[in-house]
Amino acid sequence: MAEISLTHAFAANPDALWDEVGFGKLADFHPLVPNLVLSEEGTVRTMGFGPMTAVERLVEQNERSYTYVVDKSPMPVRDYRATWTVRPEGSGAVLAIHATYEPKGPAAVADELLNAFFAAGFKALEARLAS
Repeated sequence: MAEISLTHAFAANPDALWDEVGFGKLADFHPLVPNLVLSEEGTVRTMGFGPMTAVERLVEQNERSYTYVVDKSPMPVRDYRATWTVRPEGSGAVLAIHATYEPKGPAAVADELLNAFFAAGFKALEARLAS
């Protein structure tokens, strides 16, 4: 099983950051997620990437933290489970993402794609929170 852990600090209060990164908000800020549809009372998100689709299911939610699993993805991974947590830090907030998964193929390829996906999201989120 492979894993990835990323953190990114933002100059925003934790509640403002949490409002931006909720389970149903990914398409609102992420440039690689053109659309997102919530179903099953907000516990399933389906994202379209051109002809490809990803389906993710919320399995746990707490104050400023949620965990989801991927049921279907164009990424070269399976058994993907991730937790996103927002916590205060100094005068701002940190978004921490921890995921475990089985790579389909070389682990380095999956790691590179996941890192690039999250880096693009962090950058776009920074710009959104600054405006």
